[in-house]
Amino acid sequence: MASLSNCFVNYPPIFEGIDFSLWKRRVKTYVKFIDFDLWNIISYGPSIPTWIKDDGTAIVKPKEKLNRDKKERLNKNAMGLYILQCSLHNDIFNHGCSCEIANELWGRLLLLYKYKNEGNMANILDNFNGKKEINHLCLMTNEQITDSN
Repeated sequence: MASLSNCFVNYPPIFEGIDFSLWKRRVKTYVKFIDFDLWNIISYGPSIPTWIKDDGTAIVKPKEKLNRDKKERLNKNAMGLYILQCSLHNDIFNHGCSCEIANELWGRLLLLYKYKNEGNMANILDNFNGKKEINHLCLMTNEQITDSN
């Protein structure tokens, strides 16, 4: 039987701003090792439970009204968000990681570093009015980011 005594499974791989595709593969493997289903939460979102009000607007369902399965999915979202945040170098984390959903943060990283890897980071930054606008680059509740890898 293989031993994990020489492996460091307590810490996710750290992304320092270079070689995003390598970090992406490593963090994906790390998350799946911790909890295979957790990767789906990061990739597709936790599907936040909502109520539809009489006027047609959706509101987030209060925590005390959630069933065990929904609470577990929200807990896994918090776990995924924590892993992603802990895997980012401070300089990257401070670039506006204000997302509260793991899928939002994952999508933001995919978007920003895809452009950077293609040499077009200046183009995406030109389209946003500074750091404040990048902070608002989050998904709506029903939106999803899918990764081709």
